[in-house]
Amino acid sequence: MFTLTTSTRARASEVPVDWDAYALEYDHLLLQNPAYLDVLSLFASALRQSPPPPGVAAVDIGSGTGNLAAVLSHVRPDLHWFLLDPSAAMQRAAARKLRGRAVTPLRSAADDVDLTPIRPHLITLMHSLYTLPDPLGTLRRCAQALEPGGLLLLCDIGRPLNVTRWATYLARTSVTRQGVRATIRLLRATGQVRAQNRAIHAAQRAGHYWLHSPSDLRAAVQASGLTVLERRLAYRGDSDFLVATRPGRAGQP
Repeated sequence: MFTLTTSTRARASEVPVDWDAYALEYDHLLLQNPAYLDVLSLFASALRQSPPPPGVAAVDIGSGTGNLAAVLSHVRPDLHWFLLDPSAAMQRAAARKLRGRAVTPLRSAADDVDLTPIRPHLITLMHSLYTLPDPLGTLRRCAQALEPGGLLLLCDIGRPLNVTRWATYLARTSVTRQGVRATIRLLRATGQVRAQNRAIHAAQRAGHYWLHSPSDLRAAVQASGLTVLERRLAYRGDSDFLVATRPGRAGQP
């Protein structure tokens, strides 16, 4: 059913980010991050405003621990989710969250899977496009795979992550929400997340990860053949949220 292309793992392996290690603490910290929860809400709102046909396929590229698919499956429980992520630990966490839903895990690098046979009406990427070896190529493949009238929901980190700024923000919001002692426990339990965030920042500075402005991302999506319907800043200005569609009507060839 799925066609594998030439592997891009050699380039990806140059980036010293351990996504399996990240998965162990990923939810513990991010689900207490108001900026992250706001991004999930943007996806849910966009899906409500531009609903796909009933029972169609949806692909989440860089699905991580399944947070986005879990939220969107509450908005549209009829969708069949294909979760694409190379991390075994991330996939296991996602399977637990989406138990009972129609889910097909695809443990592979994003550039190694031909999405066309899936015929998705919805493709989502949340903070994953910038990490891929060929972001522009991924956008082109998404545009080619989407059914006419299909929807791309995309939020991507485009600016260098200031680890100190984010740590201060998370500590401050945690103290406000749950007090000092709970915040200290949270910080002690999420050292691996901070370590991997530092690795992400180093990879950005080294040019391994794509940095872009809002207009850069919009231009890349338009160049792929999609029509941009909406865009806005997200994640405290570090990310760009964008809604796009493949021209045509659902059901047309």
